[in-house]
Amino acid sequence: MVRAAPPVLRGSVPLLGVLLALRRDPLAVLAEAPELGSLVRLALPLQYPVFLLSDPAGIRRVFQDNHANYGRARLHEKLKMVLGEGLVTSEGELWRRHRRLLQPAFHAYRTRGFVSIMGALSTAMAERWEAREGSVVDVAVEMSELTLAIITRCMFGQGQEAGGDAVSAAIQVAQERFAARVWALTPDWVERLPAPANRRFWRALATLDAEVERIIADRMAAGDPGTTCSACCSWPRRLAWTAASAASIPVRFATR
Repeated sequence: MVRAAPPVLRGSVPLLGVLLALRRDPLAVLAEAPELGSLVRLALPLQYPVFLLSDPAGIRRVFQDNHANYGRARLHEKLKMVLGEGLVTSEGELWRRHRRLLQPAFHAYRTRGFVSIMGALSTAMAERWEAREGSVVDVAVEMSELTLAIITRCMFGQGQEAGGDAVSAAIQVAQERFAARVWALTPDWVERLPAPANRRFWRALATLDAEVERIIADRMAAGDPGTTCSACCSWPRRLAWTAASAASIPVRFATR
């Protein structure tokens, strides 16, 4: 049986396809593609095809029912610049090892504690908005800051008062650098050049590594089991804050 090729979202720029649109407004592209069908190929000047799957049954097949047939996408190589060889980017035995290390940190009794943190920080944000009645609120920025606040509190057991500003700023720099590189046409070796953007990115990673190591050391010295990081003191370097990157949704591609 011959299956019809999926429709293609071609974009408005010849050769580049939807590349510029993805860099400018990725949500608009993700909203437009499903209008063509539940499985759409995005026209991109890459060496491999990129598909967007929006059908719930198809997503369940890829991630659950037939997950052994799919591997990490090449885009995960870009994620490694931020997350290293963590749960989101690794496969095989390395992935299974990381999965075993992470599992205790997300037992039900721990995740229940996350709910109260999320609720308190969301309520605080809503109260700030009410106090600014009549002014314009940049919801994208506010939600980004809320997400980072939740991450730093849930993962590191601290808020802005205990180094959270530095952690939040570093995560923001890392996310922005990844977003700039994920659709870049320049070769990967440019990421190793001592350019200003690369230097900022390296400093951000150093900040995250140092903060996680400091917090783990503090929790071990105090015998405090109250945070996700303290439950994972045996994690490899940077794996602790890798778990905080909940927005990094795995993209998979068919291997056969």
